[in-house]
Amino acid sequence: MEAKSFGSMSMHLDEDARIDCCTYPDCAPILTIDGIRFGFTITAAHRRLCGPVDVANARALAEAVAVYLAEVERLANPENSAADTSGRDCSKGAA
Repeated sequence: MEAKSFGSMSMHLDEDARIDCCTYPDCAPILTIDGIRFGFTITAAHRRLCGPVDVANARALAEAVAVYLAEVERLANPENSAADTSGRDCSKGAA
């Protein structure tokens, strides 16, 4: 059976959020995001067979998180008004 990505959810993180990455000597890491009322994990489809697709997905995730961080920092500091244009502008609907 071929593995495919699946799932859908929305999270609104607050001060109770805990974000961690669990690593193992011979298995794919597990990224976790937990709160009082939810738990979320990300890992490779085949935990013992990480390959190029997993590396590409991890890089895409890291790039998206970097854009998210830059935007949160910008919005948290009113003196920074220039938006980070490296992300997808979703203000006008899905791209």
